[in-house]
Amino acid sequence: MRFGRNLPWHQLPKWADSYVNYDEWKFLAKAAKFNELKETLDRDTLVVKKFIDDHYNVVVQHLSILDDEYGMSLDSLHQEVLSSIPVYEKDDITATLTDICSLLIFLSDYINVTRRAVERISTKSIYTHYEVENSEKSSKRQMLVG
Repeated sequence: MRFGRNLPWHQLPKWADSYVNYDEWKFLAKAAKFNELKETLDRDTLVVKKFIDDHYNVVVQHLSILDDEYGMSLDSLHQEVLSSIPVYEKDDITATLTDICSLLIFLSDYINVTRRAVERISTKSIYTHYEVENSEKSSKRQMLVG
């Protein structure tokens, strides 16, 4: 699979700016610019962490609203609690829970795409590093022999 080419198909369009810059990572790994790659990975790690934290906080806010408005928490979803809620409010609760589920699914996909990008770049940079080391050793041997 051509990961870099297929990456846009796995990205959620509304979050496209929040994904890691795989093409930049790939360029730096193949060019053996390992210091720049490390700096870029560090920078992108902070972006990813902030993005996940921000969306996690949205989930927490939704859950807090359910708790504040209806006395509902994940531990208190008993039949008595659910039956005491008026029907017209159950639609709001359903919508909120649907939003939470959708957000968690999207976050899971985002995390998986990011994880696969990191795995691919790790493999490429290790391979490139190995090639660079072997070519340097080969050059030194040729200088010693020649």
